[in-house]
Amino acid sequence: MRERDIEEVHHAGGLSPAWPLSYVEFAPWYDEAEALFHVHGRRGEDPLDPGSTAYPFVPVRHEPKVQELSDKLTQLRLHPFHLPLGILLDQKEDGFATPTSVCMRCSYFDGFPCLLNGKADAQVMCVDPMLRITRM
Repeated sequence: MRERDIEEVHHAGGLSPAWPLSYVEFAPWYDEAEALFHVHGRRGEDPLDPGSTAYPFVPVRHEPKVQELSDKLTQLRLHPFHLPLGILLDQKEDGFATPTSVCMRCSYFDGFPCLLNGKADAQVMCVDPMLRITRM
């Protein structure tokens, strides 16, 4: 979330009140969550990103066509950026997954569950580990 997401907002249909806590109070917890969910990204690329500390993992390298598009957009003085992703990926310099990486960079990341549990989502990072150590 961004600072303005929790501030008072005036809409045509009325007022959305500010949250009772400020973004500054949430910020350390965002850092904790980004570590827990193995967020890959690069601070400073997204001009609207309020974060101040580096993401815990380097950005997921663009696929060749996406890199080509990013380069062209940059030439047009636009500011494309790597989307921060929570993913269990160990990548080599060329962007390919290492042999020990949970994520293998298949083409199903966006719209489907990962059968290898490579998405660092709440199920994989929180629920499943708790179920392994407790009786629920």
